[in-house]
Amino acid sequence: MAARTGRAQARVCDQEPAQSAPLTTAPHFPGLTVLVPVWDPPPDLFRRTIESILQQSYGEFEIVIADDGSSSAQVQSLLVEYERADERVTVLSHRSNSGIVATLNLALSAAGRDFVAVVDHDDLLDPRAIERCLQALSSNPECDFLYTDEAWIDPQDRRVGDFLKPDWSPERLRSQMYTNHLSVYRRELVMQLGAFRVGFDGSQDYDLALRVTEEARRVVHLPEVLYYWRIHAGQVSGSSSEVVYAAATRALEEHCQRVGIRGWVEQTDPLGSYRVHRHPVDQPLVSIVVPTRGSTGQVWGQQRTFVVEALRSITANSSYTRLEFVVVADDSTPGAVLAELREIGGASLRIVRYRRDFNYSHKMNLGVLRSTGEYVILLNDDIEVISPDWIETLLGLAREPDVGMAGCILYFEDGTIQHAGHIYRDGYPHHIAYGCAPDSPGPARALTVDRECSGVTAACAMMKRDDYIGVGGLSRSYAFSFNDVDLCLKVRQTGRRIVCTPWAQLYHFESKTREQGVAARELDHIRRRWGRILDGDDPYWREISASA
Repeated sequence: MAARTGRAQARVCDQEPAQSAPLTTAPHFPGLTVLVPVWDPPPDLFRRTIESILQQSYGEFEIVIADDGSSSAQVQSLLVEYERADERVTVLSHRSNSGIVATLNLALSAAGRDFVAVVDHDDLLDPRAIERCLQALSSNPECDFLYTDEAWIDPQDRRVGDFLKPDWSPERLRSQMYTNHLSVYRRELVMQLGAFRVGFDGSQDYDLALRVTEEARRVVHLPEVLYYWRIHAGQVSGSSSEVVYAAATRALEEHCQRVGIRGWVEQTDPLGSYRVHRHPVDQPLVSIVVPTRGSTGQVWGQQRTFVVEALRSITANSSYTRLEFVVVADDSTPGAVLAELREIGGASLRIVRYRRDFNYSHKMNLGVLRSTGEYVILLNDDIEVISPDWIETLLGLAREPDVGMAGCILYFEDGTIQHAGHIYRDGYPHHIAYGCAPDSPGPARALTVDRECSGVTAACAMMKRDDYIGVGGLSRSYAFSFNDVDLCLKVRQTGRRIVCTPWAQLYHFESKTREQGVAARELDHIRRRWGRILDGDDPYWREISASA
C-alpha cells in the first residue's frame, strides 16, 4: 500500500512571503480565538500569561479561558477579574477536574473565529505574536495550519534557549512534536476531524497536529520566536510522563495506519522522541554502487585496502542480504584487489572498468546504469558498517513515494561526526554537525530523530534507481566536488523530500582515498547554478553554526 503524508506535502508554503499584506488592507483577514486551558496555575504566572495576550500589538481577537475545576481562590478571582474587565474574554468552567482534552474542547466549543491557537496557562506570547500570525495567514489564504518558532523561559521569565524550527518537516513530526508552540489551526478543519480526542491527554496537541497536517491544504512556518514556553518541574499536563508518552505513541501508530506506513513505533528517549520502524513489505534488490581505484591506508593502526574492507564489512555486518554490488574500478586498480572483491561478492558482484580521467560523477553514473536493482545506494569505498540494519532503515524511508533520497550519519575514524545531512547557507554547502561528539543530540535533539534536510552526501545515500536516472544522475560538470549537492537540489526541484536518519550509521574514513580540497571552477559552477538557494536561509537547519 502506497504511503501518503497528507495533502500538505504536495503544496507547502514553508515560510511567510517577504512582503506581507498590511493588516488594514489585507484582502482576506481571518479572525483568531486564543484558547487558554487552566488548572490551578501559580496565580502570578497566570496573570502574566493573560496580560501577554491582552497586550498584543493587534487587538482584534477573542480569548476563551476554560477552567478545569481550579481549587485556588486566587485563580478564580483572576478569572472573574479578566472576564469583567475585557469584553474579548470569555470564561467557561468545569465544576471538577475533567482533564486537558475535555477542557480544550470546552474552550473550542465557544470559539467564534476562523482560527484557534492554544496558549498554556503559564506561558507568554510575544507582543507581536497575533499580528504576525494574522499577517501570515492573510498572505496564505489556503493555510490550514501555521506554526512559529519558540523560546524557553524559566519561572522568572528569563530566556534560557530558542527553538528555531525547520520548515514543514513531516518526517520530523513523526519523530518529535516539533511544531508545538505557537500552533494556529483552522477551526473548521479541527472540528471536522473530531477536535481534541479523548484518550490522548498530555499528547492531545501532538495527536491533533498529526491529524491536521494529514489533511491540510497548506502548512506555513513563520520563522520568528513568538511564543515563550515556561520550563519547570511537573510540567506534563497533570498526567504522568508514562501516560503522556503512551498517548503519543498511540497517536503516531494511528497516524501511520492512516497514511499507509506499515511499521511500529518506539519511544527512543525519555524527552519525547520516537522512531517509526517501517516493516519491509518485500525484499527488493538493492544495488550498491562503489567507485574505487583500490587505494590503501591505515585505519585504527591497521593497513587496509579500503574497497575490500568496505565490501567485507557490508557482507559480514549487514542484515539485509538481497544485494548487488557494482564496483566501478579505475584501470589502475590492482588485479589482486579485484580478485579479493570477486571472492567476497561472488555472484552478487559486477565490476565495471573505468578507463578515463577521474570523474566521480561519470563513474557513479556508469555504475547506476549497469545496476539492476530497484534501489541504488551511492557509496564511497572508504566506509565501514556500524548499524546492521542500515540498509533496511534507508530502504524504509526511500520507499516513501515522495522521498527522493535517504541518507545517514557518518563518523570519522576517531568517532566524531563527519556528516548528518547538508546545510546550504552563506553561498556554500556544509555538513551538519561536522566534527561534533558522537553523542551530540544537536539543537532540540535534531540529531537523534529522522528529519528532512536540504541534502545528503553521496558518500552514502539511497535512491530509487528510476529517480536517479530521471533527474539525470550526477552532473559530470562536478568531477570532484559538489556533485551530490547538485543532485540533491535537482531531486528537491521535483518536489521530493530528502531525509536523514540517525538509525543508519557508518564510519567514513574521509580523505583516506583522495586529497581534500575544492576545485575553484566547481565551486564557481555550483554557485552560478544554485546561488539563489545557497545564498538563502537553509529551510531545515537554522542554527547559526553548521555544527550542532
